[in-house]
Amino acid sequence: MVHAGIAEYAAILTGIGGTTLSSGEPTMTVIAVVGGIIFLFWLVVFKL
Repeated sequence: MVHAGIAEYAAILTGIGGTTLSSGEPTMTVIAVVGGIIFLFWLVVFKL
């Protein structure tokens, strides 16, 4: 269940990252990556 959520979120994050990279906004990609890390920590704290 948790792994499926991580995979789904990673796919969304990759889509956002790919879109921002093609538009030339690396700062948004960094924000998305940091958000992804925070989300993974949230999963660990609240789901496990």
